[in-house]
Amino acid sequence: MPKITALLLLMIIGFASYAQDDDIPDYRSKRDLYKKIADKDLRSDLAAFTLSSLDEALAKEPLPQLPLIEFKNDLIRFAGDKVAVTIVAGAFDKTKHKLLYYDEKYLTKIDIKPFFSSKLGATPVKTIQSVTVVVGSDTIHLPEAAFSDLYDPIFCQGNTNSNTAKCNTAVYLSKDGRRIYVYMLNSSDTKNGYEVTWVIQDKLYSRRVVDYGF
Repeated sequence: MPKITALLLLMIIGFASYAQDDDIPDYRSKRDLYKKIADKDLRSDLAAFTLSSLDEALAKEPLPQLPLIEFKNDLIRFAGDKVAVTIVAGAFDKTKHKLLYYDEKYLTKIDIKPFFSSKLGATPVKTIQSVTVVVGSDTIHLPEAAFSDLYDPIFCQGNTNSNTAKCNTAVYLSKDGRRIYVYMLNSSDTKNGYEVTWVIQDKLYSRRVVDYGF
């Protein structure tokens, strides 16, 4: 999904303003932000599709993408030549977690940890259960730590069979073939939500990049 399309989608999703958000404590981590990346090649690739790098994205050529081959409410799958990516979602069961609220109504931590969801302060509805990348005969299962604090995945909207789907999720390939970027934009409007990119390099999970507050 080209960056401009992603930005327009984010704007179309809603300009709703939540006045109370300014008063909700925000404990979300900043350690995985795009601006903290020192690797110039990685920054250059991410600038081709992430919203967090808009100020560095001028004249960036798009990266190759894997075709979307399947989409359901709880699953999305991409596949191309020797590479396939599958993301599976699940339902969030609040009875199985310790929830910390601010002002008795805004959720700020899950199991004593900050988290990312589509709307600040709201209780998540969906989880990310697994992210699996297959490269040739090798299968890479992303560690739970790569997504356990990320909630409310928004795979696509619309009907993929009629080519009307607008997808918040995409898989990009670096031009040298060494890196795979699994990208997801999970946001209910332009103020809330987050974007995540999982980086697989040389058939190993390398890191994630998580940004918010575009």
